[in-house]
Amino acid sequence: MHENNTEIIACCTKLLCLTLERSIDKLLAAGGRKEHFIAYKLKQYIEKHATEAFTLEELAARNGVSSSTASHVYKEAFGLPPMRYVVDVRLAIASDRILYSDMHLEDAAEASGFRSYPYFCRAFRSKYGQSPSEYRMQHRKIDEMRSFGSDL
Repeated sequence: MHENNTEIIACCTKLLCLTLERSIDKLLAAGGRKEHFIAYKLKQYIEKHATEAFTLEELAARNGVSSSTASHVYKEAFGLPPMRYVVDVRLAIASDRILYSDMHLEDAAEASGFRSYPYFCRAFRSKYGQSPSEYRMQHRKIDEMRSFGSDL
């Protein structure tokens, strides 16, 4: 079951990247600004490599800009700092792993790109309003109730 989830996540990520590439092409064809192109390249890189460890400096260097330029153009385009988006993407990946796999919570956090489980728990609680274990239990109860209702 774990392999299927990983494959599904990989396919969804590839689809998202392809969609983003097409959007960038349309943006540039419509006379988009260079800064927007840089911002979309940064976003694409984040989404493709979210589970890997990298710093703002590495993100910027891999996209051919300085860290201050990366931070400025990304925040201007999307309204939040790029590393905040990294955390958001990692939390979304972790949420899926928590709900749709039997991975231990620590393993789900690490596989989603978090290097510190306590930091993951704080970030998760901040975004979802509950701990990862509470989140899993609540959603599993909802799923059980749904399946019980369909058995009637």
